[in-house]
Amino acid sequence: MATTQLPSRKQVEEALAKRIRELNCLNEIGREITASPPLAELLPWIAERIPPAMQYPDLCKVAIEYDGQLYGVAEAIQLPCQVVNAFWINGQALGRIYVAYTEKRDFLNEESALLGGIATRISSYIENIRLVEQLQHRASELEELTHFLNSIIDNIPNMIFVKDAQDLKFVRWNKANEELLGFSREMVIGKSDLDFFPEDEAEFFIAKDREVLAGKQVVDIPEEPIQTATGEVRLLHTRKVPIHGADGNPKYLLGISEDITERKKAETALRESEARLQRVTANILGMIFQFVRRPDGS
Repeated sequence: MATTQLPSRKQVEEALAKRIRELNCLNEIGREITASPPLAELLPWIAERIPPAMQYPDLCKVAIEYDGQLYGVAEAIQLPCQVVNAFWINGQALGRIYVAYTEKRDFLNEESALLGGIATRISSYIENIRLVEQLQHRASELEELTHFLNSIIDNIPNMIFVKDAQDLKFVRWNKANEELLGFSREMVIGKSDLDFFPEDEAEFFIAKDREVLAGKQVVDIPEEPIQTATGEVRLLHTRKVPIHGADGNPKYLLGISEDITERKKAETALRESEARLQRVTANILGMIFQFVRRPDGS
């Protein structure tokens, strides 16, 4: 009967020490990655930590390629006795890690597994960095777009306001509102019509808001009075528009108002002027009729 030779105590101790070195290497890299250092610092640091974890540390050379840069020892790329692992991100190999011996040596399965684990951790870290960069870029674009839209809204001569569909409190109040009504956006945001306008006016505004939200369509209000902060009454032509969310239900109410006070005054003045002109014209025709002479001269 064949007998299986058990490893010696020395062999067991050497294998255990090797495994401890591998685990220490992975743990060190994991801790360093957790600190989120720049890749230009992390990759050369990893290249220095790998050789002590290998079977022949004195013969081991490590090179890491990423984003057109080379970290570690370039010689590792050319040596024939090597293990190469790629950094796979979204199906693309964006970098590689080369671990090589300067003399012909076989890599243990444990060493290959260690290097594969390191490559996987680097890949995950790079992917996270790229994701954060994309989010930061999108946030920057969104900030620029928001600033652009705010600038447009604030410089439109018409009054523009936005209310939350749930409680009808203001969430947007442009400069035209401030200038005409005398209420700053700091005063208005988070409050409702009832906080600023006479009760009958506020109730009228709220009733129209609810009509817009219930009907889910634009409502045109040709003429509505509104009292300013100084007590002056102005006339507005207002359109109210429901802004729907992804679920199809109104999320906001958009209001666009035009101050038509001066136009209405001009129209009233024109009508009065036309009425006076008609009266004067009628009187002149009567006077002409009275002074027309007959053929006999009478």
